[in-house]
Amino acid sequence: MTKQMDDIKHKEQPFKDGLESRGNAQGSAQMAPQIVPGVFRKAVEHVPVATSITDEHANILYVNPAFEALTGYSQNELIGKNESLLSDKSTPVTVYQELWKSITSGQVWEGRLVNRRKDGSSYLADLTVVPVLDDDGSVMHYMGMHRDVTGLHQLERKVKNQDALITSVIEAAPVVIVLVNTAGKIVFCNPAYVDLKRDFGGMEVAGQFVTALKDSFGQDLKSMCEKGFDFAAVEVSIQTEAGDRRWFACSATKVEEQDMTAAGYFDSNGLCGVLLVANDITHQRRRYEQARTNAVRALMAEQQMAQGMREVISGAIFQLQGPLNVMGAAASMLERQGQAAHGLSEPIHQVISAGEAALERLKASMPRTADEPIVPVNVNELIREVMDVSIDGLLREGVVVEWHPASVLPNVPGRANALRSLVKYLVDNAIMAIKDGGDVREMIISTRATDGGDVMMEIRDSGQGFDDDILYKAFEPFFTAWKKTRSRPGMGLVLARQIITDQGGSIQIGNALTGGGRVEIVFAAGSLGHGQKRTS
Repeated sequence: MTKQMDDIKHKEQPFKDGLESRGNAQGSAQMAPQIVPGVFRKAVEHVPVATSITDEHANILYVNPAFEALTGYSQNELIGKNESLLSDKSTPVTVYQELWKSITSGQVWEGRLVNRRKDGSSYLADLTVVPVLDDDGSVMHYMGMHRDVTGLHQLERKVKNQDALITSVIEAAPVVIVLVNTAGKIVFCNPAYVDLKRDFGGMEVAGQFVTALKDSFGQDLKSMCEKGFDFAAVEVSIQTEAGDRRWFACSATKVEEQDMTAAGYFDSNGLCGVLLVANDITHQRRRYEQARTNAVRALMAEQQMAQGMREVISGAIFQLQGPLNVMGAAASMLERQGQAAHGLSEPIHQVISAGEAALERLKASMPRTADEPIVPVNVNELIREVMDVSIDGLLREGVVVEWHPASVLPNVPGRANALRSLVKYLVDNAIMAIKDGGDVREMIISTRATDGGDVMMEIRDSGQGFDDDILYKAFEPFFTAWKKTRSRPGMGLVLARQIITDQGGSIQIGNALTGGGRVEIVFAAGSLGHGQKRTS
């Protein structure tokens, strides 16, 4: 053993001498005068990287303290041993073959090996082997430098696994996921977005999402990034090229990507984008709308039946009140003329009493109007609901409806059921006018917001329009000018004026410049409720 150590020291000494002499030569020629022989060895001793020097057969001649600390072996345990002592035997043979092929040809080799410590634990070593050549270019020794990168490897694998998991989830997700930067450019999208884009004829749907959300919140992408504006489950509708409307529940959150360049190492400000997640709820929305339409249809049918009863009872009261008034006047006349003794006064008063009792019974049987709270109401939504309910009648009469709703319309305060009935009365009146008109069967409905913040609704029909005398009588009870009502009295416009007056708005009727009738309703945005109007 002593002889073996002497041989090793004999092999190590030329390397030490060469290293020191090289240091002296370079120190005198190139380096500062204070660099003394042995400075390179001291530097290696203090380098926090495991460093070893071997002969041409990989037998260890020298290790620094960092090597001892990493492997758990002392220098005395390593000197004379082969580097294969550290092998974990799990590194593929091809890696070692590539290593020896490189270093024996004088090339530096860099790679990773699985090593084993003295205590039996394994670690991943990031290794660099540098051949040390003599003046003739032949390999004299090898210098190896390695560090434990097990933690880094675990982190890399964790990131890779998480990336694979996230990618799988995103690609398999049945929702649209798209990342858009502040310029509106798509940075990333999942297959569901690609499919949606195909459904929309190749159009970038993300732009429509952004536009719809901007209309809803008044926030563009840049503002969302600057203010950190997040939201969830906001309903957005987009129209396809075929005219079909698709509904989505949208969520968005701010995403910041850090600069990966070297110059951005100390810069914590990253590039901002908005991650949009859109769930197609068209099917659920249509089912909801169908259920809502059915509920509205049932409610309006009940209201219409009750209103019909009110009209019939009111008509009966109106018809009965006239004769009673005449009989009352006759009784008074007989009494003034002193002819009560003729026996007519008492029968007349009995008839009057019976008539008044009948009037009271009729009034008592009048269906009551349910008290309804004042809530924010969207006029466009009311019109859509009435159109859904009236679709059968419109199709039966062959009426074509053009609807021009304002894209953005403020809510107005009011009683939703009453305002819905208001729109229904006006639509029914327009249909009746069209039936009495010519061959053209058209209704045009439009809405817009006024400069004062109110909401205006206009309904135009292709009927014969209003004559001058009708304009004065249209709001009288039981007045009708429609020929095909078979002389049935109607109170549609009267009730419409009552409802809109209660809301605080106004109603005007007239003739359109293009012909036909025109009804204009103004819904007061600042109404105070029952019978009260806004004050400026």
